[in-house]
Amino acid sequence: MPTEVDRAILSELLAVGNLSPSILADRTGHHSKSISRRLDVLEDDGYVENLGGVWTLTVSGVRMAQALHTDSNF
Repeated sequence: MPTEVDRAILSELLAVGNLSPSILADRTGHHSKSISRRLDVLEDDGYVENLGGVWTLTVSGVRMAQALHTDSNF
């Protein structure tokens, strides 16, 4: 089950596109170390990919982010 930080990361990447951990931290209000730790977990789970300093959603990540967005609308 995604954490609050996971949801924030996936939502921002879906809405904005490729972002660095520091920008994600600024945009979500979460500490950059927390963002970095969760990005590593999300990468291990196949939801995000590191593109040399910026992170992007994988196809699975897009699906997860869209599902989380849809669930939060109910």
